[in-house]
Amino acid sequence: MNDFSFVKYFSHTSNPQEYFQHADLHLFLTHRDGFGNVAIEAACCGTPTFCYDISGLKDSVEQHVSGLRFDFRNFDQVAAAIDQAMIDKREFIKRFNQAPTWAKSNFNSYEVWDRYLEFYLKDSKK
Repeated sequence: MNDFSFVKYFSHTSNPQEYFQHADLHLFLTHRDGFGNVAIEAACCGTPTFCYDISGLKDSVEQHVSGLRFDFRNFDQVAAAIDQAMIDKREFIKRFNQAPTWAKSNFNSYEVWDRYLEFYLKDSKK
């Protein structure tokens, strides 16, 4: 399961924030996601997400703010970005330092519920 000493695998946790607070990167290469709550949780903890540019994650990962979105299955792009992050870790951390602010201002519960209300009221007037 673990071919690399620097990779840690955890099957489940009830406190993901503890892991995000210690992580340098959240790698989220899913094929589909309804809405990327976990990417927002990572951003709130200051951990950028690298993911595919797919539905759900287009909304929950702000390009160059809370992470990077890559063309679907473009492993070379993802690998190159990870390599670059490892080469200059300080610059990598500074590059995404606005992630918590962005996530908290765009996804606080009041903002999210207001957006839902706007969406449903708009559709009910048709």
